[in-house]
Amino acid sequence: MSRHAGWVAALIAVIVLAGCGSGTGPRSGSSRSFGIRVVAGGGQEDTISTLLTQALVVQIAPSPIASIAHQVVQFQSVMADSAGTGNAFVASLASQGFSSFAVDTTNASGQASIQILFGLQSGRAKIQVAVPEFGYVDTVTFVILPGRATGVVAAPKDTALYAGKSGTLHSSAVDRAGNPRPGDPVTYTVTSGPVTAAGPKVTATALGLASVLARSDGFSDSTVISVVPTGTLAATSDSGGVVMFNIDGSGFVALTRVAATDVKWAPSGTSVVFVCPEGNAGVMPLCTSDLKGNVLVLDVSDTTADAWPFFSRDGTWIYYSRITDARGILDRIHPDGTGADTVHTTNPGDDYWESPSPDGDSVAYVDLNSGNLRILTLATGTVTDLGIPAHSPQWSPHSDLIAYLASDGGAGPIAVVHATGAGQHTIGINTNQYDFDIDWSPDGQWVVGRNATTTLLELVNVTSGLVLPLGYTGALGSPTWQPTSGDGGSAVALRRSLRAAPAKTR
Repeated sequence: MSRHAGWVAALIAVIVLAGCGSGTGPRSGSSRSFGIRVVAGGGQEDTISTLLTQALVVQIAPSPIASIAHQVVQFQSVMADSAGTGNAFVASLASQGFSSFAVDTTNASGQASIQILFGLQSGRAKIQVAVPEFGYVDTVTFVILPGRATGVVAAPKDTALYAGKSGTLHSSAVDRAGNPRPGDPVTYTVTSGPVTAAGPKVTATALGLASVLARSDGFSDSTVISVVPTGTLAATSDSGGVVMFNIDGSGFVALTRVAATDVKWAPSGTSVVFVCPEGNAGVMPLCTSDLKGNVLVLDVSDTTADAWPFFSRDGTWIYYSRITDARGILDRIHPDGTGADTVHTTNPGDDYWESPSPDGDSVAYVDLNSGNLRILTLATGTVTDLGIPAHSPQWSPHSDLIAYLASDGGAGPIAVVHATGAGQHTIGINTNQYDFDIDWSPDGQWVVGRNATTTLLELVNVTSGLVLPLGYTGALGSPTWQPTSGDGGSAVALRRSLRAAPAKTR
């Protein structure tokens, strides 16, 4: 095995030159792989970034077309396109300029030679050899091995499990280029939290945050495991549409591809409501979708935007803010698109985030003029200003507790307060900042939101303040917890069918 430190610079040149090559190929028609024979240097194996001491030498067979002497032989790297395939680069014997393409001319005996430099990706690497004049084409394979271990990569880096369930870790020792070394033993140790480890198999024993340390050859890395409550979430995808998935990361499906913001479940758990921006500037109607992806547009206006929809607890109304003349107006509409109506209030403002109480008598919302959390009594239209700066209020499904973002604008920590204004306090980690749109678990024990810094969805326990990040959710926002899922109910089956064209109603 040979090491040539000087060829590191050559490797850099390889990357620059990898796209360069000749446009000349073998003659059209059937190629004849039997016309090329490897004399020396084929099938070699060595570690990444190694310059092979044995050149690749090939011999071409006689042809009635022309002499085998002084024929151009092309050597072309077959570049890696997937895991398990490596890169090897070529240069003439008189050159140190390695690239993906090189040529040599046969000697009087019909032989041609080329230097081989292994790249930084381990796996099987291939060099295509062609003699354009004769139509000969063949491929020579090499094996690129990982370099010496320089670290450990934990895989997955973070994951989620339900209590009582098990999962398998796939951590591996790696070389300086990140290639795994599958033959190196890895040991696993639980450093904290409610999990046990038997080799790579980990089992969750209770709700909480755990850490497992993977070690190999003096190196280590950690996997973080969130042991989460059972349930199903829906969320908007940063790439567009609404998705739904189980909290442990399983069952992930796209519910609809329609552009969406501000998604919320219906109490039945069989549909969602969201804002669906249309092509017309400023027109953002409400949409609903069932679990088969059938989208219904609640086309309440052709000129205004709607925002922050919430279902009433009995499912008969969708409360939302109708934005007109740069002002939010409290409105509601039936889920079938009928009965659009402005909610009566004796003290209107710039009003957003209507969240109905569990008994249906009141609505929590925010007036942006004051920035304060308010309580509206629906029967009389009277308004109580709690004097608390807030955004995204969300009424608990089983009490008078209201969760909200403790902010006078933009992201903020999650806080809770009673509808009377008493007992105001933040939950979770005070320094954590969350984006608009939070939601409660069906049992009222957890609030889910999107961490504005990490972009991950997080579950925050209202009583203990425990924070459980969902490491697979970096591209999701506006989370909402399916009311019929989790320990208090059976999850609705996930469906995969989608409908491309939404229907409109008035």
